Amino acid sequence: SAQKTALRPAYYPFWTFDGTLELNWHCEVNEGSNDNPRWVSRSGTEYHIFDDMLVSGIKTISQKQVNEISPFKLKEVLEFKPDYIAGWPAVAYDIPLAEATLAARGEVARKVRRTLHRKVLPNRQKRNLNMGGHRWNEMTFKYVLLPLWVGNYPYQDENYPILINGQ
Repeated sequence: SAQKTALRPAYYPFWTFDGTLELNWHCEVNEGSNDNPRWVSRSGTEYHIFDDMLVSGIKTISQKQVNEISPFKLKEVLEFKPDYIAGWPAVAYDIPLAEATLAARGEVARKVRRTLHRKVLPNRQKRNLNMGGHRWNEMTFKYVLLPLWVGNYPYQDENYPILINGQ
């Protein structure tokens, strides 16, 4: 049945984002011992630099799917020239820049949140670690077209999407 699956090549729209997230945090740190804990309030700022945070430019490709077909060699992306896409169709974006920016910020914040406990005051016993205010600095974007092979795999009356990184 895999022979029935037609894969269609096309250039798909993506947004990439670069910048720095400045994140305030606060927690309590044990400055005593395990037998005699003395919890002291601490706070600070964590900086996270992100480069080429890739976000889909179309609603039919989820962030989960973007992560599954990555990595792309984004440092090798060339400035657009019509000759580069000759012979392959190009799909127009339907996720505007403002919406893509929010998605990128959310993804970066999730990644930082997963690693924050390990980064803040390493090797110290902590509790009640919370993120406070944050600020996005020097955030820039690029609109890129990336090659994908796309299709659906029919199996038991269900269609399963297939996305292949064409780079």
